[in-house]
Amino acid sequence: MKSVFIAWQDKITRCWHPVAKLTYDDIRNVYRLNYTLGAVENPRFKKFSHLDDINKVYESEEIFPFFRNRLVNKNRAEYKNILEWLDIDDEESAIDILSITGAERSTDNFRVIPHPQKHSLSEYRIDFLCNGISHLSESERNNIQTLNTETKIGYKLESHPYDKNAVALFDSEKGMKIGYCPRYLSSDISYLINHNEIREKIFSIKKVNPSAPYQYKLLCTFKTEWPTDFIPNMSHEYLAVSEIKRIKKGHPQT
Repeated sequence: MKSVFIAWQDKITRCWHPVAKLTYDDIRNVYRLNYTLGAVENPRFKKFSHLDDINKVYESEEIFPFFRNRLVNKNRAEYKNILEWLDIDDEESAIDILSITGAERSTDNFRVIPHPQKHSLSEYRIDFLCNGISHLSESERNNIQTLNTETKIGYKLESHPYDKNAVALFDSEKGMKIGYCPRYLSSDISYLINHNEIREKIFSIKKVNPSAPYQYKLLCTFKTEWPTDFIPNMSHEYLAVSEIKRIKKGHPQT
C-alpha cells in the first residue's frame, strides 16, 4: 500500500498542518481517505466536499475528486512529457504522481506530502523535484542544464524565516547551488542528516529534464539509513482520527 498526506496552510498563521491521509490499497484496488488530528485541531479548516464526516474512513474505486483535479488530464498534450520528467510510467498509480509533484495549485492552500516507506528493510529513500530553481542566478540555472546522473551532489543546512530546516543542494565539483529539498520533506531530511548514528547521507540526480519548466527540471533522490528511532512525518497531527476513536473505545489498531 502507498500513502500520502494532505497538508493545509492556515492563511492566518501561515503554518502547514496535515489534515488527511490518502492510501491506495493495491490488493483491494481501492483508495482510502481518512482525516487526521490536524483537521480536528484547526477550526479554520473546512472539510473536503462530500466528505464531511471527520470520523469516517472513506473508500472509492476511483481516486477522490479533490485529487483527480490535481492530476494532469491524460488527454492533455503535456501528460506524457510530465510522466517522462517524473521518470514514471502510465501503469503506476496516481498516488505516485501526487507524491513526487506535491500537487500544489496557486488557487488554494493544499499540498501533498509523501509518506516514506522503508526500502530493503533499513533504507530511507525518496525521490523529489528540486525546488527553488527559478530563484537561482542565471549562471546557476545554466549550470543545471549541464548536470547528469553522475554529478556529485553536496548539501548544506540553512535556516530561513520560511523554512528553519532548509536543505540547500549544490553541484559539488563547481560549488554552485542547484536548488532546495521541498519544504514538506526538509524536517525529516534535516533530522536524518543530523543523526549521529547514520554514516551515509547521499543526494543524487535521478533525471535532468533540460526542456521542462523549472518545477520539473531536476528530479533528485535522497538515500540514507533508516534509524530505529526514526518516525517519518513526526507529529501527533498525522494520527488518523478514526484510529484514535477506535483506541479510545478499546479496540485494537488495525
